[in-house]
Amino acid sequence: ADETVFKVYKGVIVFDFSKTKNVLVTGGMDRTIRLWNPYVSGKPTAMLRGHASPIFYLFIAEEEDRIFSISTDRCIKVWDIQDHTCLLTIRPKSHKIRGDLQAVHYSSISKSLAVATDQMAILNIKHRTAMKEDVVVTHKDAVTCCKYNPEFKQVITCCSGSVVKVWDFESGAPIFEFGDAHGGEAITCMTFDNTGRRLVTGCRDGILRIWNYNNGHCLRVLKKKSPQNPEIGGNEICDVT
Repeated sequence: ADETVFKVYKGVIVFDFSKTKNVLVTGGMDRTIRLWNPYVSGKPTAMLRGHASPIFYLFIAEEEDRIFSISTDRCIKVWDIQDHTCLLTIRPKSHKIRGDLQAVHYSSISKSLAVATDQMAILNIKHRTAMKEDVVVTHKDAVTCCKYNPEFKQVITCCSGSVVKVWDFESGAPIFEFGDAHGGEAITCMTFDNTGRRLVTGCRDGILRIWNYNNGHCLRVLKKKSPQNPEIGGNEICDVT
């Protein structure tokens, strides 16, 4: 018969196998959990570290994409089988289970872990769902002001990085953006003209700019010259209507 040998430092105490996920997990004296492709024995696909004592129990919860592990010091960990991160750690001080581990069983139906020492304990395991990384960020810098244009059903946003963005109100999709609107200075306020076709922005350098915001073209610069420096405006503009 064909034989596949997995060489593991200090040997294997416990393992579990999932045919559905095509993964074999092993744990032993070196406190490291190894994930293997069962057909490739040369090198583990991942190594999960975090336990401070030898691994006593492993279970692959296929429907949840989780690996449950317990070490001999009664520390319980829940791992994500896809990105190999630790989602939850329950230390002995939290679950207060005493004595040497004798047997462990995880129930996928009740989402609970039965732990037997010189007594029986049932732990309901609740772990956080991994956050999805599909959150849309409007600006890289802090948003300082926004305005709705009912004429074109658009939302205009500005940020402290001097970037102006135009968004479709119905779909939320970006339409156009332009940067360096005030030379890198933070935009502090904005408004539209009576027609809704021109955007007026104010800045910390005391300068107002009028824009065709659909193409990013600056139509006019309004500033009160400073007696000390004619090249810059006056005080910070806080609001414009």
